[in-house]
Amino acid sequence: MSGTLLLHSRYDDDSQLLWQAAVNRGWRIERANGYSTDATNVTAIYGGYMWGAEIAPSVGATLVSPDPAWTVTLPADLALRRIWCGSLGDALDSNFAFPVFAKSLHRKQFEARVYNSRDDMPRLGADVDVLYSEPVRFTFEWRTFVLDGEIVTASCYAKDGLLFVSAVDDPSPLLAWARESVRRLSGGLPSAVVVDVGILSDGRRAVVEANPAWC
Repeated sequence: MSGTLLLHSRYDDDSQLLWQAAVNRGWRIERANGYSTDATNVTAIYGGYMWGAEIAPSVGATLVSPDPAWTVTLPADLALRRIWCGSLGDALDSNFAFPVFAKSLHRKQFEARVYNSRDDMPRLGADVDVLYSEPVRFTFEWRTFVLDGEIVTASCYAKDGLLFVSAVDDPSPLLAWARESVRRLSGGLPSAVVVDVGILSDGRRAVVEANPAWC
């Protein structure tokens, strides 16, 4: 398969590596000028979330993304933690349990992280939709790139919650489990998607989340 790949205007490490890989496979590369482009016949795009959502209609691209609340549907044996949807207002309730991992359900309205108290929560409207999760510790996290329910490739991206990119870390001990898990979940995912998986501090394997492959 080949086509035209539209990249955002930032010359960061990710886009440079993707540029090289795409050229090696016979793709034509176009760079956007901020939020505008003269590119035509665009097959795929890659860039930030807000940039992608803004520029896709101008090139006739339809972006595919997993449901923001997808992790709520995970089977218990793949989540290994409680995950639920709510609002920022829920955290104001005296019975709300902290610490909690909180992530904006729509767009990136606040930092996704563990919040330790009511006073620690973002100062936004009470009706902001939130994805909540019981905090867990992942010792390693891998990003798997999935096409039509099958993992095409994978790479390590985090160690103990911090960015960790290493070409020498072998994901094979995790990949057999990840492939079977992704096949179980593929019915609720778009045809092209990123599924993050990891190893918990107690050695168990769990699904972290799903993200759009284009950002």
